[in-house]
Amino acid sequence: MQRSRSVVVIALATVCLLTLQAAATWLLVERGHANALSAAGQTVTRALGGAAANINRGLLQVDALLAGLDTLVTLPDAGTGPNSDGRHSDGPTANRSLRTLSDQSFLVREMMVVATDGRVLASGLEATRQPPPTQDLIRTAQDPARRGVLVIGTPMRNRHTGEWSLYAARLVTMHGTPVVAMAEMPLPNLARLVLPEASVPGLHVSVERTDGRLLVSNPHDARRIGQVLAPATGTLALTGDWALVPDRFGSERSGSGRVIAAATSALYDGLLLVAQIEEDVALAAWKETRQAILTVSGGIALGLILAAAAGVLYLRGRERAAAELSWSKHLLEQALDSMSEGFVVYDVNRRLVVANRRYLEIFPYLRDLIVPGMPFERVAERASSVLLPHGTEAERRAWAAWRLRAHEAAVPFEQVLPSGRTVQSTQAKMPDGGFVSVHRDVTAAKQAEAQMAAAKEAAERANRTKSEFLSNMSHELRTPLNAIIGFAQVLEEDGAGTEVERAEYARDIRLSGEHLLAIINDVLDMSKLEAGAMTLHESECDLGRLVLRAAGMLREQARAGGVTLRTTAPDEPLRVRADERLIRQVVLNLVSNAVKFTDDGGRVCVAVGEDEDGTLRVEVTDTGMGVSGEHLSKVFQPFYQVDSAASRKRGGTGLGLPISLAIMKMHQGSLDIASEPGCGTTIVATLPAERRLPDAALAQWRTVG
Repeated sequence: MQRSRSVVVIALATVCLLTLQAAATWLLVERGHANALSAAGQTVTRALGGAAANINRGLLQVDALLAGLDTLVTLPDAGTGPNSDGRHSDGPTANRSLRTLSDQSFLVREMMVVATDGRVLASGLEATRQPPPTQDLIRTAQDPARRGVLVIGTPMRNRHTGEWSLYAARLVTMHGTPVVAMAEMPLPNLARLVLPEASVPGLHVSVERTDGRLLVSNPHDARRIGQVLAPATGTLALTGDWALVPDRFGSERSGSGRVIAAATSALYDGLLLVAQIEEDVALAAWKETRQAILTVSGGIALGLILAAAAGVLYLRGRERAAAELSWSKHLLEQALDSMSEGFVVYDVNRRLVVANRRYLEIFPYLRDLIVPGMPFERVAERASSVLLPHGTEAERRAWAAWRLRAHEAAVPFEQVLPSGRTVQSTQAKMPDGGFVSVHRDVTAAKQAEAQMAAAKEAAERANRTKSEFLSNMSHELRTPLNAIIGFAQVLEEDGAGTEVERAEYARDIRLSGEHLLAIINDVLDMSKLEAGAMTLHESECDLGRLVLRAAGMLREQARAGGVTLRTTAPDEPLRVRADERLIRQVVLNLVSNAVKFTDDGGRVCVAVGEDEDGTLRVEVTDTGMGVSGEHLSKVFQPFYQVDSAASRKRGGTGLGLPISLAIMKMHQGSLDIASEPGCGTTIVATLPAERRLPDAALAQWRTVG
C-alpha cells in the first residue's frame, strides 16, 4: 500500500510539471504564430498599396495618351470628311506618330486607331495593320454608356508575337470623326508594374475584374490568365485589410489551401487588386522556430518522465517476481486457448483442473460445469443427457459408465454431437495419475471424405454416361450414314432400279441426311446452352397457333407409328413475348418424344391453356411406356438414356429434354415431368404471366420491341 501511494505521488507531481511546461510551450508557439501572421499581413498590405498606386498611375497614363490622340496624331485622309477641320496627313506619318507615342510609355507596346467598323486606320507597328482580334472590345467602347471611359478587355495572346497582352480602348473624336483609340499592354510589363520586385517569397499580386476574371498576375500564371476565379469580394473586403482566406488559385499553390490576402478597388470601375502570401510560406520561419521550441520542450519533458520512471521502477522492482508468476500463468492460459483442439486435464481423483476455450466451443452444453474441482462423473452425466435426449435413465447411466471406462483406459473414440459436429477424442494418463483429454473437431475432414466419395461417384457416373453417349451416338450416326452410303452406291450403278425406285433412294438419302443434321443440331444447341452462347430473339407470337402448327408437323410421324395425335388450343389468341423458333423447338422435342415412346394404338394429347394466375401451359400427355422413379430425376441430364435398348430401337441422343429445359429457363419458365411405368408420361412447359401480352398492352410492347 505504501509503495502504491508513493507511485501515485510521483505520477501526480510529474503530471503537474508536464502540464505547466506544455502550457508555457503552447503560449510561446501561439504568440509566434500570431506575430508571423501579422508580419505577413503587413507585407501583403504594403504590397497591395504599392501595386494599386502603380497600376492606377499606369492606367491613367494610358488613358491620357488615348484621350489626347486628337492633338498628337492626324489621321490619313482626314481632310476629306464632312466634319474635317482641314488638316491632312498621310498614312506613314500617322503610323510613325503612334509608334513614337507607344515608345514613350513603359506599359504600351502598340497603339492604333480603329474605325467604328473595325478597320485599322493607323498603327505603330506594320504587323498589326490588319483588323485586330478585339472586335468585342471595339463594340464595347462604342457603347454610349462607355463614351469617354477607358475600356479594358480580356487578356489574349498577340497573334504575331504569341505574347500575352491586355488591350485598352476609348472612343474618341479625331477631327470630327468618331474612332476607337486602342493600346496594347504586354502582361509582363503590367506584371512588373504591380510587383516591381519579387523579394518576398510566396507573394502574389493580381489585377482582376469584380466577377473574378484574372487579367494580370505576378508571378505570371499562363494557365489561369483570362479564367474566371472565385470572386475576391466573396471572401475579402475591398478595404486593403488582410485576412486569412482559402486560396482561390487552387490547392497546388498552397499546401494548407489558405492564403493571407488583401484586396482593394482600382480607380477604374470593375477592376480590383488582390495581394496574397501562401500561409505555409508566411509561416515557414515560425515553423522552424516552433520545431526548436518543441524540441527543447520535449527534451525537458523527457527528462521529467525519465526521472519519474526511475522512481517508479525502483518501487516496482520488488513486485517483479509476482508479476512474472502472473505472466507465466497468463501465458499458459493463452497457449491452451490458442490450441485448435479441445484440451482438458483431470487430476488423480478425476476432478477438473483446467480446460481451454476450444473445449467449451466443442461442448457448449458443458459450459456451466467446466470449473476447477468438478468431478468427471458429473460431466459424463450431463453429456449422456444431451447425447441421448430420448434415451432411458438406464441407457444414460450405461453411456456414462462406458465414458468413464474409456477415460481411465485411455481409449480413443469418435462421437457425433447433436449439432452434427463429429469429434475425435483421445486420452492419455499422466505420471501423477491424472488424465489429459484432447478433443479434435474432424467434421470438415469427414465432409471432405464424403465429398471425395461423391465426386468419385459423379466421375464414375459421368464416365458411364460418356460411354453410353458414345455408344448411342455411334448407333445414331452410323444408321443414317450407312443408309446414305448404301443408297448412294445403288444409285451409282448403271440402270440400278426403275425411275421410281431411284426417286425413293434419293428420298431415303435426304431423310437420312435430315436425321443426321437433326442429331448434330441437338449436340451443337446443347453446347451453346452450356457455354451460355445462345441468345433469345424475342417477338410477339400466338402460343396456341405456334403449338398447333408444331404438333401438326409431327402428325405424319404419329400416323406412321399408329399413334393418335390430338391437339387442343383456345379459340382466342394467347399472345406472348418469346423466341418463336426456340419455343417451337421445345414443342417439337416434347411431342416427338411422346410419339416416339408410344406404341401402336396409343395416343398423344397436346393442350395449350392459361391458369388463373396468368401462367401459360403447354401440356403433352402420352400413353407410352412411362419412366420409373429412379430414372425420372435424371432425364434432364444431357445424353442420359432411360433405356439404352429402347432408345436405340427408337433413336435419339438424349438431348431433347435437357435442351427444352434450358430454353424454358431462358424464358423464366419451367419444364416438369410426371410419369409411371406402363401408365404414360405427362410433361408440362410453363411460361410466366409476365410474358403474356394483353390486348391493352400489345401496341405498347410492339413499340418498345
